[in-house]
Order: sequence, then structure tokens, then C-alpha cells
Amino acid sequence: MKRKQFTDQNIIDGLLTNNKEVLAFLYDYNFESLNRKISSDGGSRKDSEDVFHDALLILYLKIKKENLQLTCSIHTFLQAIARNLWKRKIVSDITRYTQIDNTLETLSEEDEIEEEYIQVERRKLYIRHLLDMPDDCQRLIKMVVAGLSLQEITKLMAYNSVEYTKTKRFRCKLMLIKKIINDPLYKELKNERLGTPGEIPRW
Repeated sequence: MKRKQFTDQNIIDGLLTNNKEVLAFLYDYNFESLNRKISSDGGSRKDSEDVFHDALLILYLKIKKENLQLTCSIHTFLQAIARNLWKRKIVSDITRYTQIDNTLETLSEEDEIEEEYIQVERRKLYIRHLLDMPDDCQRLIKMVVAGLSLQEITKLMAYNSVEYTKTKRFRCKLMLIKKIINDPLYKELKNERLGTPGEIPRW
């Protein structure tokens, strides 16, 4: 059956209301071309899933924060976000190990204690808001963080399809992010000197 088509404005409105038909449409329209690009660079399908998922979240946040004015189609814009995320991941993977070695050599004991404190506070913030979410979202997010595949999660949660699980994962993560970024403590931790400001884990 042919899937319903959406205009750019339909998609913007749908993202703001977490419309599952819009999310499925964006996935169907954009994912495979992104996956081909990432595969050609040596990435896995899981890399493609992660990058696409994060690109959707960034698109949502841009729409919500900036009253987005597009100069291209929303699909082109989403693809550009995803490709930039993938490029950043490649660069990050190449440089990560040398950066870790250099950081360990230059951090003072005081710096290390401060960094550990910030990381602990961030983790407490994530956990507190996770535990405030509906039970099904809590279970789903914990399974994703534990490394279970979408197929395994679909079976354990008794969902009808993997596609539904993808949509549910996005909506649960979005709910958690909204809770976190509206917490005053998040703003304090975002401005800390050490660590990656305001970083939210990729699931």
C-alpha cells in the first residue's frame, strides 16, 4: 500500500506533535540513501540507524527553537544534518585515542576530581528523569542502553513490528531530552568547564 505523502510543513507540524506517520515517512524517504553513503565509508547499518536517529532529534530541536525557515526541502536539510554527523563521527573515531592519552597526561589531580564530579552529576540527572518517565519508555531505553537489538526489544516489549519500535524509541528519547533540557541543573552542567557540555548519550 502506498504510504501517505507529506509536505514540508506537514512534516514540521508532525515532528512537533510526535506524529508517528510523519516519523515513518521520514524514515522511508531518507534512511536507505543515508545507509548507502555510510556503508560506502565502511560504516554499519547500526551506525546509519544511530546517525539518522540523532539527525531527527537535531531537526526537531532546530524546528522548536529557531522557527526554522528552510531554503531547501526538509529531506535535503535532514540528509545534510545526518551527513555532517557522520563526518564528525569519523573524525572523532580517528582522534579519540590520542586525545584520551594526551588528556590523561595533562590533567591534574584537581581537574580529575572535578571531571568525575561533573560526570556523576550528569548521570544522576539522566537517571532521575528516566525514572520519572512511563514504565514502557523506561524499559525500552534501558534495553537500548544495554545493547539489545531492535528485533530483541520488539519481541520483549511485545510490539507489533520493528518499525513501531524505532518510532517508540525516538518518542521516548525525545521525551527524556525535553525533561533534561528543562531542568535548571542541566543548564548549570552545560556551562561547566570540563567534559562535553550538555552531552546526551546516543542510543
